Amino acid sequence: MVSRIPLGRAGPEEVAEVLTFLDSQAAYVTGTVYVVDGGMPFENP
Repeated sequence: MVSRIPLGRAGPEEVAEVLTFLDSQAAYVTGTVYVVDGGMPFENP
């Protein structure tokens, strides 16, 4: 599965990094959607 992801990595650490960022900078972030998918679109052809 990881070989099909363009950035070549996947795992809970990717999500944890986004959550850590939001936890420390949440007061400055509004109306934003963060997609943590390693560059892989939701629907593969």
